[in-house]
Amino acid sequence: MDRNNHWCISTSSYDRGLQHLLEMWLDVKKEVPDAELHIFYGWTLFDQFYHDNPSSMQWKEKMEAMMKADGVTHHGRVSQPEIEEWYKKCGIWAYSTHFGEINCISALKAQCWGAIPVVTNWAALQTSVKWGKKVDGDIYEPETKEAYKKALIEALKDEKWQEETRREMMPEAKKLFSWEKVAESWDEEFRR
Repeated sequence: MDRNNHWCISTSSYDRGLQHLLEMWLDVKKEVPDAELHIFYGWTLFDQFYHDNPSSMQWKEKMEAMMKADGVTHHGRVSQPEIEEWYKKCGIWAYSTHFGEINCISALKAQCWGAIPVVTNWAALQTSVKWGKKVDGDIYEPETKEAYKKALIEALKDEKWQEETRREMMPEAKKLFSWEKVAESWDEEFRR
């Protein structure tokens, strides 16, 4: 299985910042013409929560239209083994979030399976992302959005940097984020 360093993967709920990435995607494509964005997660939960909310459903329609942009593939909900294969195919895990989560499982998986993070340095990503590029600031601010776009384009273009980062990141992330390590941390916490 070959990895494509010009492919990005997005695997979080669409209302956690995907819109920012889609809004800049055409600019990314101008700089990296063969770039692709592979989107996973699906609308199932969103539809359950917001099916009777007209503004949320309008936002969904807008998002679905943006997902039809050149180089964007919306895969929807797939199995965990299939997601793992896609992390292993894509060079970059792109997550331009504004969501204040306390943990980010996608960040751990991406690093273990070799999709290098290009993220906003926000909430859980401050501690769960150990490699890649972290952009400070609020992604709603134009300067932050521009800085994120620049970081993403630089990461996509610099295949040597990707390979060097991945060589260190994957084995270290597997040690750091293994279930054994998590269990050990929890055990230490409970004993305190």
